[in-house]
Amino acid sequence: MTTDIDKIKDRIKKLFALSKSPNANEAAAALEMAQRLMDEYRLIKNEIPTLDVNEDEMPRASGFTPPQYEINLAVSIAEAFGCKVLMSRTLDKQKLIYRNTYKYIGIDYRPEVASYIATVLFRKLHRARTDYLKSLYRVRSRGTKIKRGDEFSKGWVSIVTKKLKNFTSTPEEKMALEMYMKKFANLEKVEGIDREGVKKYEYLDWQNGYESGACVEIQHGIKGKKNDTNHLEKR
Repeated sequence: MTTDIDKIKDRIKKLFALSKSPNANEAAAALEMAQRLMDEYRLIKNEIPTLDVNEDEMPRASGFTPPQYEINLAVSIAEAFGCKVLMSRTLDKQKLIYRNTYKYIGIDYRPEVASYIATVLFRKLHRARTDYLKSLYRVRSRGTKIKRGDEFSKGWVSIVTKKLKNFTSTPEEKMALEMYMKKFANLEKVEGIDREGVKKYEYLDWQNGYESGACVEIQHGIKGKKNDTNHLEKR
């Protein structure tokens, strides 16, 4: 026999499914309603089967070792959503090419939302960096351009990561995630490439990146009673 609380749980599950919508406003509204219902009926993750540890991946375009500013962005997004992030490189045996990814791991829907936000922010960072490099048309040296582009990217990431607000994770959620992460205990820590800037332009490049990143808007769609916050970027 279906009880009223079973109906509420089923509704929450459907709201979590709707939160995967590519429509930012629809996703934010669904997550907000789910959080309100959980608070109202004092439900915890163990009472909602969909609240579990999940994984979600996003493609990583750079080479075997990514630049440090890219790692900083990936990690900051993971921390904001109460997730862990791993970098993987696997061989596609059919096409004989390596595929690089960032894997987000966290409670229920959070890895998927974190992966979505990461995809959007990485795309914007790449576009901003590419446009900045094009503006350096007088610079002939490719090595110099790369260094200046890196410094620009550091400034961009510095301001964008400050705009992220953290989800609130319960002790039970943290414990579940830590237990799950034990399966990855033997992985190595990756140190990213951190090139020094061109001294003459180092501050200018960083400042230009900072100002470019300052224009990026992140919509904080959910602020429930427990201060859980969702991050959906306006396009």
